[in-house]
Amino acid sequence: MANGENAMLVVIHGPSGVGKDSVIDELTRDAKIQRAITSTTRSPRKNEIHGVDYYFLSTSEFEKRVKNNEFIEHAKVYEDFKGLEIAELKKCIGTGGTTIIRTDLQGAKFWRNFSEEIIIILLTLEEDSLRERLLDRGSETSKQLKERLAKAQEEQAYSNLNDYVIQNNDGELKKTVSLIEEILQNESQKPEKQNLYKNLEDYVI
Repeated sequence: MANGENAMLVVIHGPSGVGKDSVIDELTRDAKIQRAITSTTRSPRKNEIHGVDYYFLSTSEFEKRVKNNEFIEHAKVYEDFKGLEIAELKKCIGTGGTTIIRTDLQGAKFWRNFSEEIIIILLTLEEDSLRERLLDRGSETSKQLKERLAKAQEEQAYSNLNDYVIQNNDGELKKTVSLIEEILQNESQKPEKQNLYKNLEDYVI
């Protein structure tokens, strides 16, 4: 863990369509901030690249890695499996700096239980705006749209799970990113990170 002693883990979650990827893409323009890439059995959307947006795996390969205990956390999200592999987390932490973990509500619960030292940020949006974004994306069926809006309400109900809740309004991406950058700067000044590293050593050494 020597190279990662000054590392910081940040979990960003929120409902489908809230703009997690856009926010994370902007944050990772900073060379000291990186994204831990999630593995998934979901099919790639247009313009998504294996090893950049996700590691796209077959269901059988995903299940094989689960059986081999290669994930630090994994869950079924809607119809697909998603998870963060131990090797990916180890690689990110080893470089130091800030690692962003993009996840869903189940993942956020796991990380909160894992350590209070991990920073958890919920991105939110008013339901009407979220519905419009999902409709514009055009990748959800009517049934999936209802499921995602219901999941957004559930995520809001667990607001106490988070250290910070930020509304990512339309046209305010730069404002959202600036707020998170300020949060990360303030959090990086806090010394109480030792429990996080002790917990992680069981997984990444």
